[in-house]
Amino acid sequence: MNTGQSPQKLRKNKLYHILSHPYKEWLTKRWEKEILEKASAIITTAKTVARRHRTYNSHVFVVPNFPSLTESKKIKINEIETKHLSSVYSGKPDFSQPQPHRNVTGLTEIFKQNKVGTLTIIGDNKSLTNPPIISLGFLPHQEMMKELTKHHIGLLP
Repeated sequence: MNTGQSPQKLRKNKLYHILSHPYKEWLTKRWEKEILEKASAIITTAKTVARRHRTYNSHVFVVPNFPSLTESKKIKINEIETKHLSSVYSGKPDFSQPQPHRNVTGLTEIFKQNKVGTLTIIGDNKSLTNPPIISLGFLPHQEMMKELTKHHIGLLP
């Protein structure tokens, strides 16, 4: 089924609830386009997202989402002390409404079911610690940077 169709065409094939997946996806894309076209400026952290947004608005700016060289030099990296594989995810893994460009569906299950070490989640105050998942909630920037150095693998959505 082509979700780029209008709701009228979708209804001809099947009756959809207003919040059903095809209608919601179509509506979200339409709202996104309308908002981006009217925005004075758009700031994003990724070049790929910026390229997509430039089709609607020429005032798109990329602000890199990584530490500056000065900040990186301040971070002291000690040898990792854990005896097991340790991974870290920084962000809010919203499992209830996964977004195509940030889909982390199944991430925690990989660690729960496969004995591949621990996963530390930074930045989500709603996630609960339940080994092998460790949730630290929101951390101030410097604490987060220090925590990132304590793990073997850093995961990005």
